[in-house]
Amino acid sequence: MAKKAKRSEKPRRVRIARVDGSVGSLEKRISKDYGLPLGSVRIVGPDGKDKRSDAKIRSLLHEWGL
Repeated sequence: MAKKAKRSEKPRRVRIARVDGSVGSLEKRISKDYGLPLGSVRIVGPDGKDKRSDAKIRSLLHEWGL
């Protein structure tokens, strides 16, 4: 029987963000998953402006036409 390969990194979140979640929680989650400093990730709208942290993912997706 073949040996199972060991992971060299911790697994990262792969699934899509929940539409009822907030932009702030998504920014924090991305920072945590990729080991980035808190506040280094910013979600922007199609106009290039920073989205408010209390905005919903659903509205963000709608603005981007997704």
